[in-house]
Amino acid sequence: MPIGNSFPPRRQAQVSHQLKRYKEMPPAKRAKIKAWHRWVKTLPSAEQKKLREVWSTLGEAERKAYMQTLRQRYGG
Repeated sequence: MPIGNSFPPRRQAQVSHQLKRYKEMPPAKRAKIKAWHRWVKTLPSAEQKKLREVWSTLGEAERKAYMQTLRQRYGG
């Protein structure tokens, strides 16, 4: 599935791979991801920006701890 010319080729490949993985997930897992994205959109914009900046640098345990902190601060 072509993504278009808005991304460099390497990013196009990444997005294509992520989309394929997402489509292969069980419906319950996709629903959980959608709910998480909806919740993230309720966060203040500064917190959303910070989350985008640090997420890829965090390990699994760090991500869980970070999300726990956000939930305590903002609910969810």
